[in-house]
Amino acid sequence: MLHEVIQRGTPANRVFLGGFSNGGAAALHAGLRTKLPIGGVMCLSGALGMGSSTYEFLASSRSPSPVPVLLCHGKDDHVIPLAAAKATADKLATVGVNVDMEEFGRLRHGLGDGEVRTIAHWLRAHIED
Repeated sequence: MLHEVIQRGTPANRVFLGGFSNGGAAALHAGLRTKLPIGGVMCLSGALGMGSSTYEFLASSRSPSPVPVLLCHGKDDHVIPLAAAKATADKLATVGVNVDMEEFGRLRHGLGDGEVRTIAHWLRAHIED
């Protein structure tokens, strides 16, 4: 799908992957493994499992992934605990990924206004002209 979007004329650095919950984990898995220089990956209320092959892939790469990552998570999420998102951020940083982790108070497993504003700000900061 990424190749198709880029072949249709969208510059790779303006392509962002994002997902919520398990979709966020899928976005991390795909976005951090692609050889395309995409703009970034957003994972909302999601996390990679500690045994994810994505960590091994990144650790064995010759250079750190240039793809920036935004992780957003609610402090009151009881579906995917905040600790899992923090562990994902820490482990990705350990293998050289540029990770921004944002926590949101009183947010459960959902999307809040503060999170939407954070996403908009992060996208503006990472879209290259």
